[in-house]
Amino acid sequence: MPNPRNPVDHLLAKTPGWRGVTLAKLRKIILDADPVMTETVKWRRPSSPLGAPVWEHNGIVCLGMF
Repeated sequence: MPNPRNPVDHLLAKTPGWRGVTLAKLRKIILDADPVMTETVKWRRPSSPLGAPVWEHNGIVCLGMF
């Protein structure tokens, strides 16, 4: 169940179509591989107000750009 306080849940809810579906699949793969991975949203700017999802564990491991 999505957590309304998690910014990645909010980003996924606001990303329609194949991009949102693909990002959700990528997220599941990442979190299944490392359950203690932290996720956040970074780099919000006028051209990308939702920002980019970022997964970290002792540094950035992966980010989702679209």
